[in-house]
Amino acid sequence: MPQKNLVPPDDYQSTFSILGENKIIPIDFAFKVAPAVGTRNRIVHRYGDIDKKKFITDIQKGASDFKQYCRYIEKII
Repeated sequence: MPQKNLVPPDDYQSTFSILGENKIIPIDFAFKVAPAVGTRNRIVHRYGDIDKKKFITDIQKGASDFKQYCRYIEKII
């Protein structure tokens, strides 16, 4: 794959939209997984309270998405 000069993201979440807009990952997939970064930031930076049950449910639902994300990236590298 030829090198692309991508626009630097404003934040972690916009990283996914940039990858989708540049056809590195499917755009619909990019917008599906991008919100998970907000959850990551709340946990890492301790922004507010986290609903633990919802968090566990979201992680369980999202596990396959992150595996798929890795597959898309592996194809590129």
